[in-house]
Amino acid sequence: FLLIPQFTVLSLASALEPLRIANRYIDQAYRWQILSADGRPVPDDNGILISPDASIAEIDELGTLLICADQRPEEQVGPALRGWLRRLQQAGTQLVSIDAAAFVLARAGLLDAHPVTMHWEVSPAFSSRYPDVQVVNTLFEMGEGPISCAGGTAVLDMMLHLIETEHGEAVSQRVAEHCIRERHRRGSD
Repeated sequence: FLLIPQFTVLSLASALEPLRIANRYIDQAYRWQILSADGRPVPDDNGILISPDASIAEIDELGTLLICADQRPEEQVGPALRGWLRRLQQAGTQLVSIDAAAFVLARAGLLDAHPVTMHWEVSPAFSSRYPDVQVVNTLFEMGEGPISCAGGTAVLDMMLHLIETEHGEAVSQRVAEHCIRERHRRGSD
C-alpha cells in the first residue's frame, strides 16, 4: 500500500481488513507493507499520521501495489515516484488506484489506453486534465491495465472480488459475512 498524503483512511481500512480476515481461511496468507514516498509518516485527510514500514526507495519488487490517494495527489508526484511506478509496471506489478490515485498513475503516464474509475467528486477535474484517458462510472475497473476503484466502501467490494478470484466464492462470502456485508457489489454496479 502506497499512501499519498491526505488519503482517506476509509479506503485503506476497506482494503486491509478483508485481507486480514481472509488470512483466517486461506493457506498462503496475504502479506502487506505500508509505504510512503519518503519513509516518513503520512497524514490522512483527518490529520492522523500513519507510520509506513518503508519508503519507495527500499522496495524494488512487488506483486501488487495499491495506491491510496484523495486530496491533490498530483502535488505529491515527483520524478522519483514517477520513475519508481514505471519500473514496477514494467516489472509486472499489478497497480491499483484507489479513490483519486488515478491522478498519480496518469501523472506517471501509466493510464494511456485503459479506462479508469475514481471517486465521482474528482472525475470532472481528472477528465479536464487528462482528456485522453477514458473515465467510467463504475465501482471498480479491472482489465488489462491498472485496476482502479472509486474509493470508500467500493474498495471493500473490489477486495471481495479479488479474494473470490484468487480463493473462490466460499472464502469471499465468509469474508463478506465478517464485514457484515450481505452481498458484494460487482464493479459495474
